[in-house]
Amino acid sequence: MSDLSQNALSLSEAPMKLPRLALVIGTESTGASETMLRAADKRVYLPLHGFADSLNLSVAAALLVQRLLFIDPSVVGDMSQQERQQLRRGWYERIARNDAERERNAKAADDFANNPVRPFEDLRRPNKHRAGWVQAKIRKRNEQNGWKDGIGTM
Repeated sequence: MSDLSQNALSLSEAPMKLPRLALVIGTESTGASETMLRAADKRVYLPLHGFADSLNLSVAAALLVQRLLFIDPSVVGDMSQQERQQLRRGWYERIARNDAERERNAKAADDFANNPVRPFEDLRRPNKHRAGWVQAKIRKRNEQNGWKDGIGTM
């Protein structure tokens, strides 16, 4: 659990092997709920340097996930498809506000289980896409210098 209280351990002091975990991040204004704080086995925080005393929630979440992956890369994707389906189905049921939503969410969970979204193998953008972000005059100069797509690929 990410927590800025004095009870939290700096992630720079974390062990090199992590147990199976769930990362909980509270709201920007009040943090995690008391229920989540009591349920947490361990609280951690990102040590900050310089003038900042806090980070935007999405930035903090991204940095926490990245730091945890550096600490122990084995925490990625060790759930079976069946475990994921059970977890997803449970959450879909819990977030439903009424029977109609519960039914729709159950169908969505089943649809997802039967047609899962496959992760991208490579998240980098292809050069032809990136070329659109380079000014035309710079692309032209780069092409004259031998870069075939005008952005730096020889």
